[in-house]
Amino acid sequence: TTVEALACGATPIVYKGTACEEIVDMYGGIAVNMDINSLYKAIVSVAESGGQE
Repeated sequence: TTVEALACGATPIVYKGTACEEIVDMYGGIAVNMDINSLYKAIVSVAESGGQE
């Protein structure tokens, strides 16, 4: 879950318009549009940064 990812130090990637978006807005993470290209770009971004988004 989003909170578990945050507790582990991982960068959560969630969809915009969901309750999870509120969590990443408050505590960090990435909220993306509900399409595969946005999700893919976020995953690549986190992977390239070593998880330090």
